[in-house]
Amino acid sequence: MTIQATTHRDELLSRLDASDDPKAAGLARRLLSSAEIEPLSKKPSLIKASAALSIWETRQDVTAITKAKILGAPSLIKRLRSLDPDSTLEQFAFLGPKSAGNVFFERQGGSLVGVVFVDRDEGARQPASK
Repeated sequence: MTIQATTHRDELLSRLDASDDPKAAGLARRLLSSAEIEPLSKKPSLIKASAALSIWETRQDVTAITKAKILGAPSLIKRLRSLDPDSTLEQFAFLGPKSAGNVFFERQGGSLVGVVFVDRDEGARQPASK
């Protein structure tokens, strides 16, 4: 079953109810419930699981240098490793003055894959001190 998705918050929040990962679903709810964030697009970006894995493994490696904290990245990476590399994901991106994040769902079936979330107030973009 293919899910036709838009970035209506209520629709995305309802998709979290079927998640078998309460921690990721809670983090996604935190992101989606923020009144300050806005979707970057009306429709999700589509990305292969293998491409998402490569991107987020690299970003996670960079955080060792920058000391930025990306909530949800380790569990997203773990989940991406378990997926068929050719499976297609829906990526919903959100940005606000104090936070930014992405929520990932499987294109087929619509299940939650994971979420990444950055509190920009907490120095997430500050370089590491030497």
